[in-house]
Amino acid sequence: MNTEIGRRMRDARIAHGYTLGQVAEMITISIPLLLRIENGELTHAVEEVTIAGNLAEMLKNITAIGNDLVFRTSVASPTIRIDGMTVAGE
Repeated sequence: MNTEIGRRMRDARIAHGYTLGQVAEMITISIPLLLRIENGELTHAVEEVTIAGNLAEMLKNITAIGNDLVFRTSVASPTIRIDGMTVAGE
């Protein structure tokens, strides 16, 4: 099964004309809820967020990591501030 998934991913990459290096630089993350920070203050929630960009650039632009990690499910993250993000959501 994993071989089939890998083959389909490779075929899709080639069909779209991407090199393996280009794919490694791309990232898209869907987040159910994001809190917007403006002028150092939490302003409002943005729901159903999609973030797309270069993972290396996102990691370089992390300017703060909170100490508020809470495990509500098997996947968790503390608050992370990434400067210069363009975000699409409602």
